[in-house]
Amino acid sequence: MAESTISSVDWKDRWETGNTGWDLGHVNAALEELVEEKTDKVNLPRGRGIVPGCGSGYDVVYLAKNGFKMTGLDLSSIAVDAGNKLRDEQKVAQDSARFLVGDFFNFSLGGEKFMLAYDYTFFCAIHPDMREKWGARYAEIIEAGGNLITLMFPLKQHTSTPPPYTVSEEEYHRVLDTNFELVYIDRNPREEPNRKAPCAIAVWRRK
Repeated sequence: MAESTISSVDWKDRWETGNTGWDLGHVNAALEELVEEKTDKVNLPRGRGIVPGCGSGYDVVYLAKNGFKMTGLDLSSIAVDAGNKLRDEQKVAQDSARFLVGDFFNFSLGGEKFMLAYDYTFFCAIHPDMREKWGARYAEIIEAGGNLITLMFPLKQHTSTPPPYTVSEEEYHRVLDTNFELVYIDRNPREEPNRKAPCAIAVWRRK
């Protein structure tokens, strides 16, 4: 993800200086709840998956351990190195969880689309002017019938100096409804103690 396409924030510099306050240090509880406890409410067919802005790779490795063949994408080589280290520590095969330095809006698909994408601290990190391009890019890279999981955070103003930028259900609908159908939403998912702003988790199926 080229810095000019994300926001004025230099994400690589944040990694280099250790300014990574968004890093929970583990998989988000709402994602775990969805994958492990909501199988009666939403079907997530296994296949290739991607996590843009993957950071240290917790979600990538977690989803790989749950049957997906995952790609983690990040601007920072430091983040990618952290993801590779975590994968090896968790004894996950390299072909089940790979990490790449790249630009979400421009990286090469290699001729094959994804059945799953997970977006958490990415939508709220990009400038709101980029959101339509964000939705169009997911429509481009996800197979028909594939799923986009969005952990919508923060649903109210979280800081006076974004990112993270405030998000809303309406904004997700605005940029996704043309190509995706909302098939599941939980407006009261399992909470993270260190994340005070309200959130929701949703699954959007590619039309």
